[in-house]
Amino acid sequence: MDKKLRNFEKIPIFIVEDHNDVLQFIYRCLGSRHLPFEGNTLVHFDAHPDLTVPGKVPTTDVYDKEKLLAALSIENWIMPMCYAGHVGEILWIRQSWAQQIPPGRHDFIVGEDVGKRMRVVSDLEYFVSEGSLGHRDNLKNRKEVKFHVGNSREILESEVRPKNYILDIDLDYFSTHNPFRTLHEEINLYEKLRGIYSYHLDGRDLFGTSKRREEQLEFLERIFTHLEEKKNLEDFNEKTHKLYQDVENLVREVEEAGIRSIDWEIIHAAGCTLDSTPLPHHESTAEELQGALGEFREFLRKFPPPTIVTISRSSEDDYCPQHQVDFIEKSVLDILREVYEDTLTDNPTYYYRNTSPDDSVL
Repeated sequence: MDKKLRNFEKIPIFIVEDHNDVLQFIYRCLGSRHLPFEGNTLVHFDAHPDLTVPGKVPTTDVYDKEKLLAALSIENWIMPMCYAGHVGEILWIRQSWAQQIPPGRHDFIVGEDVGKRMRVVSDLEYFVSEGSLGHRDNLKNRKEVKFHVGNSREILESEVRPKNYILDIDLDYFSTHNPFRTLHEEINLYEKLRGIYSYHLDGRDLFGTSKRREEQLEFLERIFTHLEEKKNLEDFNEKTHKLYQDVENLVREVEEAGIRSIDWEIIHAAGCTLDSTPLPHHESTAEELQGALGEFREFLRKFPPPTIVTISRSSEDDYCPQHQVDFIEKSVLDILREVYEDTLTDNPTYYYRNTSPDDSVL
């Protein structure tokens, strides 16, 4: 049972560059009892769900904060909080051009399989396509997560009104790039990866589909890691795999095009985004930005105030366009101040400008 919660004098704001860096501030608020240890709600304004299961993180590391923070990245930072029970409800608020998951209620279960890996019980293709499904009866330490998806109006109409919640804003919610689209355009590399990373969804056998997808992605990770380390496939020992020839053909095209410097691990990361629903790419016009900011303001006015606010810029990796990010950040902060007035901190913590987190707010 949680000890009595503490209250912030003013709602703090934590601003980071890479989205997974908000975790250290959320955990500090859990540790300081400003957030309850279990059952928080995450109100997640983002162009991406960020609900990938971190397959290489054993469940034992979920409770080792330093190991966990070092292992996570921008696409998989939320699920460990769900597995640990810190977050029991997620409201993913997205624009019409972010279609990785359809609108509606999509509750899921996250638990631990026999290999100490996080696995999900869900019929969403989002989880099938990353190979993270598990059978409910085979999972231990199961946690149920309420999951709502929609635009700001749809979420307001759902009448979900959490008591303790984290207002989490990725600035690419307002305008976003798919940074992989322009990867070695001289040979149309991104599209060439589509054939290698495509898969067949069998709606009658989601678990089997997920297992085959997991095996496919694991092979592709092995071969592209080998390429990054060795720069060739001469001594790669899985040449009989059905995808080997496709990768070898790709390597030959890269060599024939005279591309001297290529990061094969980034190539693999790009390929992993190529499933049935591509990453969103929508650079908003000035008019669209104003409309989205207005909807954001209206949502905050009709929703209870948060316990903390986290903001991710996502600009250095070009998810949020670099020529727009400063304007969007300033506009979001102005709206927060307008809505929450003197209950909001005057001094956000800018982690991307610092060398280490600022403890003073806690």
